[in-house]
Amino acid sequence: MATIERVNLSGIRSRLRTVENPVQPAVIPRRLEVILKVAERCNIACTYCYFFDSRNTDFERRPPLISVETIDHVVAYLLDAARKHELQVIQIDLHGGEPLLMKRDRFDDMCGRLTRALHQVVDLRISLQTNGMLLDDLWIDLLVKHGIFVGVSLDGPREVHDLHRVDHDGRGTYDRVVSGLERLQARLPDRLGVIVVLSRHVDGAVLYQHLVHQLGLKNLHFIAADETHDSTCMQDGNTVGDALCRIYEHWLRDNDPSIHIRFVDKSVRRLLGGKGRLAEEEAIISGSLAITVDSDGHVGPDDDLRNVLPHLFRGRYNVQDSTLNDFIDSSEIQDLVKQVGRLPLQCTDCCWKKVCRAGEVLGGPIQRYSCARAFDNPSVYCKQIQGLLEAVCESAVRRGHAPASILESAA
Repeated sequence: MATIERVNLSGIRSRLRTVENPVQPAVIPRRLEVILKVAERCNIACTYCYFFDSRNTDFERRPPLISVETIDHVVAYLLDAARKHELQVIQIDLHGGEPLLMKRDRFDDMCGRLTRALHQVVDLRISLQTNGMLLDDLWIDLLVKHGIFVGVSLDGPREVHDLHRVDHDGRGTYDRVVSGLERLQARLPDRLGVIVVLSRHVDGAVLYQHLVHQLGLKNLHFIAADETHDSTCMQDGNTVGDALCRIYEHWLRDNDPSIHIRFVDKSVRRLLGGKGRLAEEEAIISGSLAITVDSDGHVGPDDDLRNVLPHLFRGRYNVQDSTLNDFIDSSEIQDLVKQVGRLPLQCTDCCWKKVCRAGEVLGGPIQRYSCARAFDNPSVYCKQIQGLLEAVCESAVRRGHAPASILESAA
């Protein structure tokens, strides 16, 4: 798959197969991620959007925008959770739909309420995920004021981006997104990241060249489509795997430590960082929990699971009259945590399992899901992840890393 010259890693692979199950369920959260649905409508109509998927129209029964009253209930809910669980970090992801459909004064008031209540109790981090279409200088003033990290969705060059990310009239959105992105680069370069959905229509080298060298982006998160074992025929599989390896190759050639690519950072840290680094990541992951709070205050698990486990997003838990403990202690959430945390049977003999973490190095648990076996499957991108990790390992050996040090990291 990779074009990097192959190095014989058979000895490393055979010895790595002896490691124990690296995936453990999170029992007591220390870090809470809150995917807060502040807007449940959107100003564009991406063809691959999971939230406005025709299989799930729950958003039609919820408020288009979160109310001030619900925000106050969210604040009380999180204060209670922070104290009872002695949370170290709460990360609030302002999400949608498109969050910037809120009026600026309501957005400002919301961020102020969250910050005033929580910042002295916990390490509070607020981020915004936006399509970038509505960004102007007044919006950026507010983002600067509240210290918000901004993620913008951009899928590559115009001809690639505009295939799927279109407005409600079917027109491409690339030029309007890049306009907002350039404003952010001018004023928030250190608090800006870009999420890229990999497509069969783009070469990884072309994608990297456009985003890094032409647009000057430094913080990138490439994701593969959230396919499951029921929905995919893996027609994009080889393209995704090749793109991952080619992106890694070009990152390696640039040799620029200011360029951060999430799947590369994870792969390199876990393969080359030693046992200490791997243990640190293990502790962070096992102590983390993600929840989704809809615009009406209902609480569910990680939003990516919305279309495969819709009943968990229509449950009895609401920030108005329940606590995080109620949610965590419920039998359905306990069962979900155990299923997601258990290493799939097919992964037990894999030499990369401590680094890959059942596909977590690239995506989320939805990529392991099937109706027949729930989460007891490897990632649908298993082969592609293996190819990437081989490429990382081979290039490390060529650059002088001893195979024994790689063994120490993963074993």
